[in-house]
Amino acid sequence: EELKNTFDHLNKQNWENLLITSSWHRIKPHIYLKLKPLFGKATIPSSIQNDLRDAYLDSARKNTLILHHAAIILRDLKSQNIDVIGLKGIYLVENIYDDITARPFGDVDIMVRKEDLQTSIRILQKMGYAMTTYFDIGDENLDIKHVPPMFNADGLPVEIHWTILEEDEPFTIDAQGLWKRAIPAKIAGVDALALSPEDLILHLCMHLSYQHRLKIGLRGLYDIAEVLRHFEGQVDWTKLSKITHEWGSERVTWLTLTLAQDLLGAQIPPMILEYLQPKEAAPWVLAKAKAQLLEQDVRKAVVTPDLAKFATKEGLISRIKLFLSRVFLPKQTLARLYGVSPKSIKIYGCYFKRLIYLIIHYGDSLKRVAKKDPQMRLVVENEITIERLKKWMVKNK
Repeated sequence: EELKNTFDHLNKQNWENLLITSSWHRIKPHIYLKLKPLFGKATIPSSIQNDLRDAYLDSARKNTLILHHAAIILRDLKSQNIDVIGLKGIYLVENIYDDITARPFGDVDIMVRKEDLQTSIRILQKMGYAMTTYFDIGDENLDIKHVPPMFNADGLPVEIHWTILEEDEPFTIDAQGLWKRAIPAKIAGVDALALSPEDLILHLCMHLSYQHRLKIGLRGLYDIAEVLRHFEGQVDWTKLSKITHEWGSERVTWLTLTLAQDLLGAQIPPMILEYLQPKEAAPWVLAKAKAQLLEQDVRKAVVTPDLAKFATKEGLISRIKLFLSRVFLPKQTLARLYGVSPKSIKIYGCYFKRLIYLIIHYGDSLKRVAKKDPQMRLVVENEITIERLKKWMVKNK
């Protein structure tokens, strides 16, 4: 009744803002399910109800289609005795959320053992999935964690992981440990595996806060809150703390779980947050992280971490060096960007393509940086703050 009275005092602009915000955070179907019981009881404009319902039905259509394809993939891999761990959306929608439509997702993320990678690729290729760029399992591949997305004729992307974080990142993820702790799960109606509750929580924390730098909105935080709700009383917090220490991700975990507790009311034992909390837990960290997570990035300026560095560099020479370092990338990186073998002579033409790409996509931003555009300065400062947060996350306790 109290919630109903609150809604009755909202005007049309308030409701329009809700649609914009929930769309940016990719939680429209979740909002629909929360508000649906109040339809007809609270003063919720019919246009708002229809918009939320459409988002829910669209999510239902897309999720059902992806699950259909996932079932075929999982069955074919299983027929070749390949164990599969379902990651992120493909596991969460059926096993964690109460309604498979509540959590929109757009691809199939699976993890196989590294020794099964080549066979898994061949199986998907026989099914009509094709890689859109260069990949060689024999390469070092320390800067990626999955095979480049493979697409079928309908445009559905599948990412085959062999780990959950790039090996050149400053964390130590033991992939064998993930397999040892994996639990049975039913995914798209097929017997498969899932990360243990402890590994799942840590992976989602890492994915939201470190990998995506708190830029993917509240959906990632809702995933963590829903996992904690689903496994309430089943999470081995001592084991979670131990794994966190082994990974070196205490700060990432503390920050993300604190955000889940403060913003979504997630139930986390106080002693765990006390244990994980770093000695230098400066107030700015939590404040900036909340602002970053909640802020809707509607700015038109294109700013990357490198462009932010460019803006802060003093002197023409240092700026030129930074720019050239983004043109002359390692051959293997260029190969994946342009689908050319790093051993081919064509790879040298890719440096020119890279130069043109940077000019087209970032030329305007570079000009605005050079002219010290006030709006661009604010965007750059925000990017610098994000990078500062990311660096803070990787420091030891």
